[in-house]
Amino acid sequence: MTSAAGTMRSSSANSTSGRARSASAWSGSLASEWVPARAGAQELALRLVSAGIIRGRVVDAAGAASAAARVSVWRLDRGRTGVEDIVWSGPRGAFQVDGMHDGRYDLTARTDDGRVVVSRGLEVRPGVLVDGIVLTLEPAARWVVGYEGHAASATVEVLLDGEVLAAGGVTRGTRSEFWVPPGQVRVRFFVDGKDVGRRDAQTVLESRSEVVFE
Repeated sequence: MTSAAGTMRSSSANSTSGRARSASAWSGSLASEWVPARAGAQELALRLVSAGIIRGRVVDAAGAASAAARVSVWRLDRGRTGVEDIVWSGPRGAFQVDGMHDGRYDLTARTDDGRVVVSRGLEVRPGVLVDGIVLTLEPAARWVVGYEGHAASATVEVLLDGEVLAAGGVTRGTRSEFWVPPGQVRVRFFVDGKDVGRRDAQTVLESRSEVVFE
């Protein structure tokens, strides 16, 4: 939170990157670009600009509201692919994502019982509310991904029909779970930023697959 003078303080002692967001009834949604922050830096300027808002609902196959669904927002353009934000749907299935920069996004929603939905190519513009998005959940396949290589951990990227569906880290000797809708799946592993392996398969609805990289 900023002070009346617009200043803020972070207690992190490590180099990192950051972004600020704010929203009010008068100014709408604001956001700044991600900027690097070096350890020990005394001043960091974050310039807020007008940003877009994504608003919608998560429902089941019958159209009933689905609460506590995890909604991930993926930014696709400007040479950047990664999770932009994560929110959870409310009791009536409603969700809202503030502070979105202009560009193209994919939305994914999933529940703990293994239902997933993917919505591709949503256009967002500065100062514009994108409303009425309906994400309808469907049964998915369970993918268990493990790593047994020499490094302490690896990064996993799951693609569905050639597009990024999910990504995350996996520690050596452990397993991570991903829920994937029907389609052509590719699982890629990266260690220290290098592509060290991949597996391709066709997802069968409500099946279980396991992939372990060494």
